[in-house]
Amino acid sequence: MRNLAKELGIILACIGFIMAASPAFAQQTGMTRWVCWYNNDMTVRCVLQAAAADSDAAERAVKIAQPVPGAKPLPPNVREIIRAEAELLDAEVSIPMFNHPDEGGELMEQLANFSVCFGKADCDVTFWRPVEVAMLD
Repeated sequence: MRNLAKELGIILACIGFIMAASPAFAQQTGMTRWVCWYNNDMTVRCVLQAAAADSDAAERAVKIAQPVPGAKPLPPNVREIIRAEAELLDAEVSIPMFNHPDEGGELMEQLANFSVCFGKADCDVTFWRPVEVAMLD
């Protein structure tokens, strides 16, 4: 009976994750939504699930996107992430790390959040931590 309850809990958690990460849910809330995870290869991967409602406003909301005299322009792929337009939906963004993450992963989650949301209030990251399941004989 315990195994059934555990399996049911895992299934319900998966259904909740799928609903929260779905574009339909994100469109209801008006938020730009990303799903990110640690890829076990010293990269964090993110996928845009719901595009920004207004890409121009999203770009204006990010301070580093504002041109300053003498500054080099942002690389095009960084502007794409900031603008979070529909063309980027379901594309995978890879964020390099230069060391293995800490055990809890809080800093890794902060890195993902800043790398795709840049502190925008209308942007949300769901950081997925896969559950390791041991198969017992």
